[in-house]
Amino acid sequence: MAEGEVAGTWCLPECQDDPYSVTVELGDPETTGGTTYFSGYSVTDPGDLPGEMEQRMEDADGGRLMLPAGE
Repeated sequence: MAEGEVAGTWCLPECQDDPYSVTVELGDPETTGGTTYFSGYSVTDPGDLPGEMEQRMEDADGGRLMLPAGE
């Protein structure tokens, strides 16, 4: 688990200058171009992320992280 800040187009303009603090767990490792990246996440503690914004984030990406293009 890790603590960090989240922001994205799903929370604009509210989070533009002040991202939300959350705790996440990364998972689903995938190898692309010889490097392994986490491709999924789940919010384990929403911290100061309001419920409505957590739902908007889930609707936007379904807990999936973008990976770089393969080589």
